[in-house]
This record gives sequence, C-alpha cells and structure tokens, in this order.
Amino acid sequence: MIRIEFRKVNLNDSLEKLVEFFQNNVDTNYISYADIHPWNRALDYSTWSPDLDKILHKELVDIVSGTSSGQIAYCGFSDEKLISLAIVSIEGKIGHIEDIVVSRDSRGNNIGSRFLEFISCEL
Repeated sequence: MIRIEFRKVNLNDSLEKLVEFFQNNVDTNYISYADIHPWNRALDYSTWSPDLDKILHKELVDIVSGTSSGQIAYCGFSDEKLISLAIVSIEGKIGHIEDIVVSRDSRGNNIGSRFLEFISCEL
C-alpha cells in the first residue's frame, strides 16, 4: 500500500503548485455548473477560463487565510509529491465536496477513496 499523508492546506503550502496541480489533473470533462457560475472558472461546459490560474489562486488564498468562511482545502502527499486536492464547503453540520482531484498517475490506487474517508473523518 502506498504511504500517504493527508492534511489541511495551510499558509506554508505553495498555492501556485496547488493551482498547477489542479490544472494538470483535470480536463474539460470535469467542468460542472458551479465552475461556470458562480465561480467563473469556466466559460462553458467545454472551455476553462483563460484566467483559471488566477481564479483558483484567489480561491485558495481566501480559503487558507480564512476570508472565505465555510470552506476548507485539503491535500495529499506521497513521498512529498502532491497527489490530491479537495475543496470542501461547510454549512452547519453538512460538508459538501466542491472539488476532489487525484493526480492522473495516482488514479486506480484507491487514493480517492482514502482521501474521501480522511475528509469525512475531519468534518
């Protein structure tokens, strides 16, 4: 079994690397209604915004700094390599996973299931 560390994203993390990770590990099939509106990450269901990197960076800054109340970002590492990222919204006692991304080369190894279980225990 692959050794993995899951944890909350914090101010010491490179938000640029998290943004790059997101962009490198999702394609246009990932786009949902929320990516189009209200987040403006995508122009439509087949086109990411040309400003996706700036939009994601601002989202992560807001989450990590506490400006975006009710959201938490989590990440996962294997041998210091980023392998997963999630953004979760919290409303009362309910958590809603907005995004969950597993690196392309880590898929099929039960990483997503383990990450989801970790997030569930954290909430």
